Amino acid sequence: MAKKYDFSGWATWNDALCADGRVIKHNAFKDNDGAIVPLVYMHGHKTPEDIIGNVLLENRDQGVYCYGSFNNNPQALAAREAVMHGDIDHLSIYANHLKHQNKNEVIHGDIKEVSLVISGANPGAVIDYVDLEHGEEGESAAIIFTDYVISNAPGEINLTISHADDKKEEEEKKEEPKAEEKPAEEKKEETKAEEKSEEKKEESKEETKAEEKSEEKKEESKAEETAEHADMKESGKTVEDVWNSFSKDQQDAVYAIVAIASASEKDLDELMQSDLSEESEALSHAESDGKTVKEVWDTLSEEQQRVAAFIIADTLQNLKGKVEHSDIKGGNEMARNLFETNGEEQQENVLTHDDMVAILADIKTAGSLRNSVLQHGITNLEVMFPDDKYANDGTPIMVQRDQEWVSDVLNGVSKSPFARIKCVYADITGADARAKGFLGSSELHKDSNGKPFRDAKGNLVDKNGNRVYKEEEVLPLIKRSVSPTTVYKKQRLDRNDIIDITDFDIVVWLKAEMKVMLNEEVARAILIGDGRAVSSPDKVDEACIKPIWTDDDFYTIKAAVTVEQTDTDDTVASKLIDMAVLAKKDYKGSGATVLFANEDYITRMLLLKDTMGHRLYGTEAELASAMRVTKIISVPVFQGATRVDSNDKTRTLVGIIVNLKDYRVGTDKKGAVTMFDDFDIDYNQEKYLIETRMSGMMVMPKGAIALETVPAGNG
Repeated sequence: MAKKYDFSGWATWNDALCADGRVIKHNAFKDNDGAIVPLVYMHGHKTPEDIIGNVLLENRDQGVYCYGSFNNNPQALAAREAVMHGDIDHLSIYANHLKHQNKNEVIHGDIKEVSLVISGANPGAVIDYVDLEHGEEGESAAIIFTDYVISNAPGEINLTISHADDKKEEEEKKEEPKAEEKPAEEKKEETKAEEKSEEKKEESKEETKAEEKSEEKKEESKAEETAEHADMKESGKTVEDVWNSFSKDQQDAVYAIVAIASASEKDLDELMQSDLSEESEALSHAESDGKTVKEVWDTLSEEQQRVAAFIIADTLQNLKGKVEHSDIKGGNEMARNLFETNGEEQQENVLTHDDMVAILADIKTAGSLRNSVLQHGITNLEVMFPDDKYANDGTPIMVQRDQEWVSDVLNGVSKSPFARIKCVYADITGADARAKGFLGSSELHKDSNGKPFRDAKGNLVDKNGNRVYKEEEVLPLIKRSVSPTTVYKKQRLDRNDIIDITDFDIVVWLKAEMKVMLNEEVARAILIGDGRAVSSPDKVDEACIKPIWTDDDFYTIKAAVTVEQTDTDDTVASKLIDMAVLAKKDYKGSGATVLFANEDYITRMLLLKDTMGHRLYGTEAELASAMRVTKIISVPVFQGATRVDSNDKTRTLVGIIVNLKDYRVGTDKKGAVTMFDDFDIDYNQEKYLIETRMSGMMVMPKGAIALETVPAGNG
């Protein structure tokens, strides 16, 4: 390979159970073969400096192999030293566009980055080759590791050891030359050190000593593991075989030793307070018969003790890295997990092979002593979840009544530029207002006393009884007037709240709410009044804004339907339709009327069916035509509206038929809807007032029809 690489290793290993529960299958990332992706540390990539190099991916039968190269930024140099010193030897991938089979088997994905991690999720994702120095005379090191894994299923230990003899022999061969090459490395370091300052020499010597100690420890550990494996081979049993020979008490004793050895003082307190009283007692006693851990340990055979010691040592070694680097307080180790999106859009399937994710998953499922092994240092898991996101832009959604009728009312009324309105009416509907015929003469008929003769009605007549003059008409005049009243809505906000609320403009939203509610109140007052008690200080004065529903009979026709106790909903609905048609004979208002109605009664009318079960009115337009109106508008505030008439009968409002051109609203120029802002220095509050000063009344006699129901016998 022409290009020199700093290290190489397995980015993924096929058919191994990863800590997040996934299993990567053969050729899952074959499309990444030959691709070069960024190299990062702990999956951090918020700044360019987080990119510490790149890796070349190579798809193989066993998994995805990679060749890593560091760049020259300070973080990369530090990472390079950690890798060469053996401090970091695990790899992790970040992939998306995942496809699964059997729920947890990854069969396809796209690797976006490879990361150096303290502890990886994929047990086979490790660095197995490090180039200590580029160049022809440079040395190389192969990292030899035992091919066994501890299952990441909560609390379960997988004791299967794969004795890959050929692989180990090759690794041991790689390890042997390293001991011989060491003197050359020391000479080389000494030669370079001579050209540097005395301070550099001391640092070089210390590093050399540290490396020697590290290598010695590695050699001792490998020797112990090799001897252990050799013993197992001679006995013909695997670790799993021996483990299965343990009784439940013996297995629990091993779990207890692991828990005690890996727990901090705080963790020990938590274990002692565990709700699993029997297993908690295993800290000093076996579960079943009160035996101590030592007493149970003594029941193990020499072979069992050897296997137990191996399991405990191996588990503690693995837990040490997991526990130290999964503390929530640290915060920096969890660069990315399944609960976190870093403000970016969550992709359909994202896999971060980081063992920290597995620890979190294990904590969530822990339920017994054996499942609580990973519970050290992890508390308040909920702080790892991202903040909730707004479903909209953050502006509160107003839960309000339907407002369509409000605009229909306010846009339908006629408007006057004067707040004080008056009308004068002359009733010419009476019989006396009719034109008269003249049949008499100019001769008066006088009685015996010489007085003009009058008929029974008092009219002067001739001898034939005909009037002898033309009579003038007397017209009764009616005057009506209204004066303005104020309708308002007031709000206030603490200035601190205005400053602190940054998700949306609270002032703009509040003013919009005030305008909506003011308009609704005015429209309600025009149709039926505000509904408040007469004694309420907040009542809109009905003498200034006269409601159509309760107006005098001279202006609003009251068309009531009597509801018998035996009447069904269909019967009442049918009666109401008939009444709307019949009442039109007395209607004197403008044409093109609209029915503002209670939704309950609209529904009942639309549900009417003939004897064959077919609906009589398929649409609201058909129903409107049957009731001789142009449109039907549902008004939510009509729900439950009742009044008591002069006969003490309770009447329920069904709807109002009217052309709102016959209703006049008056507002002076200065009385139009106006918004006022004011700041209260003493209370540090912004105050808002929206108000209008207006009047309103029907200007057309018999210009509206109020459809009502009244129970039979009521009152």
